[in-house]
This record gives sequence, C-alpha cells and structure tokens, in this order.
Amino acid sequence: MVTYDNFLDGLRVQGYSPRTIKSYRGFLRLFSEFISLEYGDIGIEDLTQAHLRRYLSYKMDSGIARSTLCTTTIVLKSFFRYEYEVEGSVKENLGKSLPLPRTTKTSPVFLTSDEIERLFEAIWREAKTPLRRLRDMAMLKMMIHTGLRPIEVCRLKMDDVDLEGRVIRVSRKGGDTQHLPIAWSVIPALESWMVERPVSEDNHLFLTQRNTGYTVNGIIATITKYKKHAGITKGGASTLLRHTFATHLLESGASIKTVQVLLHHSNLASTEKYLGVMAGAQREAVDGLRF
Repeated sequence: MVTYDNFLDGLRVQGYSPRTIKSYRGFLRLFSEFISLEYGDIGIEDLTQAHLRRYLSYKMDSGIARSTLCTTTIVLKSFFRYEYEVEGSVKENLGKSLPLPRTTKTSPVFLTSDEIERLFEAIWREAKTPLRRLRDMAMLKMMIHTGLRPIEVCRLKMDDVDLEGRVIRVSRKGGDTQHLPIAWSVIPALESWMVERPVSEDNHLFLTQRNTGYTVNGIIATITKYKKHAGITKGGASTLLRHTFATHLLESGASIKTVQVLLHHSNLASTEKYLGVMAGAQREAVDGLRF
C-alpha cells in the first residue's frame, strides 16, 4: 500500500490550501488503489518508473481529459520527489523524467514588455486632462503589478492603501481579505493620484469624472481605450493585465506557489496555465518586474 499522509502534512506546513490538499489526496488515493489492485501488497520502495508509466497509460486509456492527466502527472512528480528527497523511501526520484502531457488549452494572452511601455505611453499621450492621466496611470500600473480583477479594483477604498508599508488590502472573491505587496515602481503613480484626487464623499480609491466609484465595465472600457491608442489588438481586456502580471512574474523567477497566492487561486490547477516555475518570495517577485 502506498501511503501519502506525511507528504500531505508537508503541503499543509508549506501553506497549501485545504482544497488543494484535498485534491492531491484524491489523485494519490486513486494511484494507490490502482497499484494495490494491479500489483497486490507492494511497498513504495519496490515501485519503479514502469509502475508510474503503467498507471498513466491506464488513465489515458480511460479517456480522462488531458488537463486532468497533466495534473495527475504533476502530483506524482511532486509526491515522488518528496519521497526521494525527504523520506528517502525510494532509491531514485521516480517522477523526475515523467513527461507532462500536452494539453489543448490555449496559453493566456498577455502583454509583452514593449506593449506595456506602449500602453503607458498611450495613457500619457491620450488622457484628456492631467487629472485623468494621473488616475488612469495609477489604476493600470497597479493592476498590471498586482493582477487584481476589475471587480476588486472597483471595491478599493482610500484606506485600503498603505503607501509607507507598500501594502494594499483587497476584498477577494468569496469574501476573503488579502494584503498584497505594492511594487516600488507603482508607488509614485499611486501617490500622485492620491494627492491630487478630488475631495469626495465617495471613499473609493479611483473616481470617475462624476466623483463616484468605478463599475467593472468602466474599468474594462478604460483598458480597451488605451489598448486601441497603443495599437494593441490582443483581446480579453478584463483578464489581459492579470495574465500579464502572472506571466511576467514567472519569467522574473517567481514560483508557481507564489503566483497562486498573489492571484488568490484556491488551487494550483488554476495557476498551472502560467507554468514557468522557480522559487522566490512574494515581495521580491513583484519588485522583479521591470516595466
């Protein structure tokens, strides 16, 4: 029987969410049951890569989605790396050379560094008034350096921003509250807007020309407008800046776990589309962005 409780305890210590751990448990339970049915009372120390390949072949033949097969492979690779490096229960890392199945998912659409610069230049050039320039520059810079969804930007209040501590308090999906780091490069834009922001009874961070808080459609329209002025034809205004944040984070050396936390994904499966994977702390990862 293949046991995996110590591995799951390790995930818990690392800060993985209960939902992710439950998902990992399910994948490993199916693997353990297959091994027991196919090979009887075999210990983990007697397993070889052939056993893993046989299981993955069985799963593929069963008709599961390629995305599920990919996640299954990732879980097995992680589990056997742990058993080799931490528990020492196997003589080699059996999952190391397991190939990840190709999935049919399209890669997230994101802006290149050049397109980001063009977007900022368009704001500077095309904003109708200096005040709108300050507001729109602060809003889009913050979104592209935090990965916030438009609805989360709509909810931001003035007292959610701590410029001195470089922290922003965000009301996330599901009613969660999260404190996110603010990159150094965003501070001047945010500070300039907050100093010049019109006095209003409405305490939202970003105000429209009517001195009221933004709607989701209003934010999407702002992004779309400057994309057009910058000659950027990529679609998905509601997710484009979020995808850009995640993709450039991974390129700058952040781990997939860091991206999961910063994007507030409840499980790694939602973050795997950005795979690029190296270790790094959250604040250091955000500061590593160069635009």
